Amino acid sequence: RETRLLRMAQQTAREVKQPITGILWTAEKMNALLETIKNPETREKFRQLSRFLTEDAHTLERQSHNILRLFQLQEPVYSPFDLKEFLETRANRYADSLKLRDKIQMRLHIQQPIPLRSDPELLNEALVILWDNAVDAMPRGGKLSLSAVPVAPTAPGRPGHVLIEVQDTGCGIPDDMLPHIFEPFYSGKKTGTGIGLTICQQIIHALDGTIEIYSRKDFGTKIAISIKMLP
Repeated sequence: RETRLLRMAQQTAREVKQPITGILWTAEKMNALLETIKNPETREKFRQLSRFLTEDAHTLERQSHNILRLFQLQEPVYSPFDLKEFLETRANRYADSLKLRDKIQMRLHIQQPIPLRSDPELLNEALVILWDNAVDAMPRGGKLSLSAVPVAPTAPGRPGHVLIEVQDTGCGIPDDMLPHIFEPFYSGKKTGTGIGLTICQQIIHALDGTIEIYSRKDFGTKIAISIKMLP
């Protein structure tokens, strides 16, 4: 049943691409005609309608893209990089893009350079999903923390790993939802597709890692990602 549901969602995501393009084209034409409207109030109403159309179309575009990502996750392309520098750069870029600094404090706790061989773009995609969820869980503001530490091998001959933790002070996840949190289309939010964490888990598994979620209602959520430190 789940496989059939996923296939139906995939087909639907493909079919909505053309209408989305049409909506964006319509909004663009509306913007081009705005200056021909002489009445300022009428012009502003049409400008607002055009903005609503554009925002909703981009929302649908992102959601259909995420659904297709369930079926089109690319193979990791491994390269060496400094995880500390990578996380600092991407976290600051994310905070600046959403202008979070006014209501959400984004704190990084990374004490030392961490050489890592992994796929930085896939890792960034997973982190952005987690950061988006954390921001959604703190509509009135709060603290978003990111930490990373290297962990030594537990036995001779085994690789070490790096532990990345994303923690927020948001609304938390109810106990009855936690066992289902990685299931596709399962969500406690009123908006969204409920597949962000599914994609995130797929990415971390593709990077030969693990992901676990710890949460308490009204006290926030912590996500722990462990990735092997490949030679």
